[in-house]
Amino acid sequence: MNVHEKFAAFFKDEKLKAFAYLVSKKLSQGHICIHKDGNYEADFENSAFLDELDWINLKDNSFVSLDLNDKKPFIYINDSLYLYRYYNYEIQIENKLRKLISEEKGEIVNRKAILMSELKFIQKLQVDQKGYDSILDNEKIDWQLIACLNSFLHNFSIITGGPGTGKTTTVAKVLALLYRADPKFKVALAAPTGKAGIRIQESLKNTFDDDLNTSWIKDVSGLKDKINNSNPFTIHRLLGFKRNSPYFKHDENNYLNYDVIIVDEASMIDVPMFAKLLNAVKPKARIILLGDKEQLASVEAGSLLGDLCESLANLNTFEDDTKKFFNQFLTEETKLTEAQFATDSKGLLFKHIIELKRSYRSQDHPEISKLSKAIINSSQNDVANFHKDTGEARIVFDDQDDKLFKEFVGHFESYITEQDTKKAIEILNSSKILCGIKNGPRGVYTMNKKIEQYLKGKKLNPNKLFYENRPIIVTKNYKELDLFNGDTGIIRKGKAWFLDSDNELREEIPELIPECETVFAMSIHKSQGSEYKNVLVMLPDNSNNRVLTKELLYTGVTRAKESVILLAKEEVINSTIHKSVSRASGITDRIK
Repeated sequence: MNVHEKFAAFFKDEKLKAFAYLVSKKLSQGHICIHKDGNYEADFENSAFLDELDWINLKDNSFVSLDLNDKKPFIYINDSLYLYRYYNYEIQIENKLRKLISEEKGEIVNRKAILMSELKFIQKLQVDQKGYDSILDNEKIDWQLIACLNSFLHNFSIITGGPGTGKTTTVAKVLALLYRADPKFKVALAAPTGKAGIRIQESLKNTFDDDLNTSWIKDVSGLKDKINNSNPFTIHRLLGFKRNSPYFKHDENNYLNYDVIIVDEASMIDVPMFAKLLNAVKPKARIILLGDKEQLASVEAGSLLGDLCESLANLNTFEDDTKKFFNQFLTEETKLTEAQFATDSKGLLFKHIIELKRSYRSQDHPEISKLSKAIINSSQNDVANFHKDTGEARIVFDDQDDKLFKEFVGHFESYITEQDTKKAIEILNSSKILCGIKNGPRGVYTMNKKIEQYLKGKKLNPNKLFYENRPIIVTKNYKELDLFNGDTGIIRKGKAWFLDSDNELREEIPELIPECETVFAMSIHKSQGSEYKNVLVMLPDNSNNRVLTKELLYTGVTRAKESVILLAKEEVINSTIHKSVSRASGITDRIK
């Protein structure tokens, strides 16, 4: 009996057991609810329950509530069945979004006046015009500056966009404006994982260290120091983790003491965590979500960022007044045009989501960008063009004699003989094999074993758990050690070495972090929030595997900064790019 059958068996009502089984199973697959018109026949295969869902009489069941005030294990509403707890999370999210947006209405006039007073400074934030003539019309608009102004105006905002579109650069500009408006603003940087949190801070530091087109930085007193001295949080740590409790120190009764909360990699946030985060935000504070709406959804339940973006029929459209206001800050070439006029201004999040359109990375590595777009657009013909022998982005259908494998693993060899541990970690982190699944011939575990054996002849000796030069990834949060799920390091001389947020070495005792794995290869899911110079993406041979979706493949390919190779059967690739993540929830419809 599996866990879903055990959950169903808890209820003595025979008419409810099939529903309980199905809700539990779909929740484990990321769905928040099940719909009356859904087809769930396949979900009952090999289960102890028949597909006998009596939707007609469900509302009369004693375990099923029809109203949030009537607390029961399940709630049936809008022809959908939820676990009560998860419906409550959705309602909390909706209510808090409405409250944040309601509170901002009284601030908009004053915030617009502040922006107008900063007109000359804001003009320094305009986008670099390099490569301007070769881009599409909708990419010529300065979406970075518009997203910056928009996030300053609103209490809740989303900045979405693919790799290299400048989400972090936009945040740097938002911070510049906020600190000019009030140097005492309290800002928190956060992310779902420790690794992603460190990366947003590193990206901000890199933005401020770039001498090109950032002359505006010196106009904001102490901006660099404020970012360099800030400590990025995991969302858990930001909220105040309570041991052995689902609750946090900060909630609707004890708000976070921050004026602005910036959350990176928002596509990784699940519904329960987002509800708890929003509840802890002061009604007059700003919260800004950053993320790529095309990326994989969270490992846990929900696809929150995608659902919120999906609530608008068209992103990046405005009514006339807003269009005219933004255009005051833009050059003639980068202004909003009639194409951005909103024909439909309905929806709670209208004007609260900006999608960055122009990829600056694609100027240096256009092939990676083209492949990722072909994947997310399900363009089979365009994807097929990448089946070639050379190039920064290529697809290989066959790997006879492990030629490609040996070629790629060669990236790792030099870290073993590199005496400088920091450089050794950097070598390891510059290349990564990303697997679509964990088990099987092309899964994470098999590939790591295979690489260990191959490097055994190259002075690696995997003869014990914490062997010399073993690369590791932490798979559990160790808050007392300031180590978090997804952090990577290396074993040397009996110590585990990691790079901290300042890119400096720190050591830990390996035995204190038993929950860790070898990480020459890792799952695409685990790679979210990371980037590598060179990436090899491997998919299993079974095209029917349900985890294979275009979002998974897109996420894997877009982890690459300089080169990517996709190793998979042609039929598996074609099947994958035509399958999409689809998770049932009610958030999108309620806030439309």
